[in-house]
Amino acid sequence: MIDAARHLHEVPGLILNRESIEKTLGARLIVSKPTSNSRGDRILVEPFVKEGPLTGTFWKGRLAYFEYKESGTWSMTIELGYAQSRDDPGIMCYPSRLLEAYWGKPFRYRPQDVHAQLREWTLPPGVPPTGPHDGRPYTAEFRAPHKSSGSVSFHLGRGGCLDSISIGNLFMLREYKDDRIYHE
Repeated sequence: MIDAARHLHEVPGLILNRESIEKTLGARLIVSKPTSNSRGDRILVEPFVKEGPLTGTFWKGRLAYFEYKESGTWSMTIELGYAQSRDDPGIMCYPSRLLEAYWGKPFRYRPQDVHAQLREWTLPPGVPPTGPHDGRPYTAEFRAPHKSSGSVSFHLGRGGCLDSISIGNLFMLREYKDDRIYHE
């Protein structure tokens, strides 16, 4: 999954084509009926078939498409979730150090909420700031290197174990068509 995230992050245009996404992840999307919200914006949320790398007991994934007519934009996010074993979370843990080494770029600790950020700002003198591998939940974010590639977020939970990977971006309709993602 990290290789797939890297490809969707680094290769321009790959994230703009559902067939390329499926091929990169090694799993097919379950075609579902698109919907619209009260403003007439188009919405499409499709899960991936549990095959290939997603056949593992704890992996799941989906593609979420949202059109924002008012701003002339659309967003696409691939969400890959990983549920740890309830019986023994340590057995099914992909730790932050392993992810960082495999990803090849350093992770930075960014607290997930205001309370965690306030705790960081009020650490007593001499206490080092929380690091990316201290076991606290956080998100390691990497902005898209190209306008037509995906930003990636690794969401790390308890004990610094992987919870999910999000890959996505916001696109201007006049720059990037959505016809290879959205279907009617």
